[in-house]
Amino acid sequence: MRFINRLFIVIAFHLSLTAGAQPIRLDEAVAATKRNEQQRLVKMVNTNLALPISEEAELPWESAFWAMELMHYTPAGIGEKAFAAFKYFSQAEYSFQRAFLEWLFALHPVKYNKQVQVLLNQTKEPRIFALCCAYLSKSSKTFSSLFLLNTLKKKFTKVEIDNSPLLQYLSVLYSPKKEKPVNPEFIFSPGFLPNQPVLYSLQRPGRNVPGMLIIRRANGSFVNLEDGKLFSVPQLARSLSSLPFYVSLGNTPQGIFLFTGFDISKSIAIGPTENLQLQMPFETTPGKFLRDSTVTDTVWSFALYNRLLPAAFRQNGYSTHPLYETYIASAAGRDEIIAHGTTVNPEYYKNTSYHPFTPTVGCLCTKEFWNYQSGERTFSDQQLLVDVLKKEKISAGYLVVVETGKAGTPFTIEELRSIIPRNK
Repeated sequence: MRFINRLFIVIAFHLSLTAGAQPIRLDEAVAATKRNEQQRLVKMVNTNLALPISEEAELPWESAFWAMELMHYTPAGIGEKAFAAFKYFSQAEYSFQRAFLEWLFALHPVKYNKQVQVLLNQTKEPRIFALCCAYLSKSSKTFSSLFLLNTLKKKFTKVEIDNSPLLQYLSVLYSPKKEKPVNPEFIFSPGFLPNQPVLYSLQRPGRNVPGMLIIRRANGSFVNLEDGKLFSVPQLARSLSSLPFYVSLGNTPQGIFLFTGFDISKSIAIGPTENLQLQMPFETTPGKFLRDSTVTDTVWSFALYNRLLPAAFRQNGYSTHPLYETYIASAAGRDEIIAHGTTVNPEYYKNTSYHPFTPTVGCLCTKEFWNYQSGERTFSDQQLLVDVLKKEKISAGYLVVVETGKAGTPFTIEELRSIIPRNK
């Protein structure tokens, strides 16, 4: 009953914010594409994979890998295609290699350990090496952290490791020393990012269930519903592949993002609902990220990022501490992570623990539903989030992603209220 009452309160709150607003619709061409998307993509997969693998066929095969991930689709005879890709792998461009390994990780874990180990030993590309390590690490008894660390040190020189943010992180990740898990309570204190609006996206380890987003005002108080209860919006931080945060298109990194405002995406998978624009450290200057015009440094360092963290949690270099993931991911080349809605068909994921949410290419995603026949948006937590932020006059600040609690366990309002200071 409490859940039902809360649902009505949220709906009423949403209606009060959007009263008089025109319904948002998909462009008719986009809606038409969505209406027959699954059939079209299945046909594309089968057509593209029928092409003999070659330099000219690399892009069509990459498109097929992506579509199979999107739909969780495995066509008949896919094993033969996988072995053809393994045989061709050393001749392929980086983008094909990356797409193939991402697809294996997402839909065929463990099955091809022997073949991926061969690629691990052959490649000298740090990003492909990292993908191979991620795949093999799922079989941790056979491919232990020590095994992967020794392979890393044999394959790359110290200079090569020191000059690569990705390899530096892997050398720390696979070392015996591990950081303590974050106790999330400290990040809710007024001393964390003081005098700044903060959006907290709390996620479960594994990212197999949606997390929750709550909002702290610059004065330290949290945004409430009209009945005085804590405002929250469910949000998924899982990528299609669920690869680690430090590789392209992996899960959303934990840590601190700069929130810079709102925009509308041109991607038909994201849709026309306004999104939240985010930046990681290496996507902008230190002064802008720190929101401090007195900072004139043009080169990032851990010392600069540390200004945002309490002294007890500061690290001097590469670390597995989760609040450093945005720094490390952006240093390794990740970018363009935002918080958005979705036009992706949730029925692709009906057998997953996160249904009806849809995974992304590494962003934060709220729940939206669309009528593909009419093109009309029928439900949008993203719009609710945008409306609340605008009502609160919050158009800039920070967004912090942090994992907490037990993997696979849905968040409850009671839990959220128990880990933040008493709501002002």
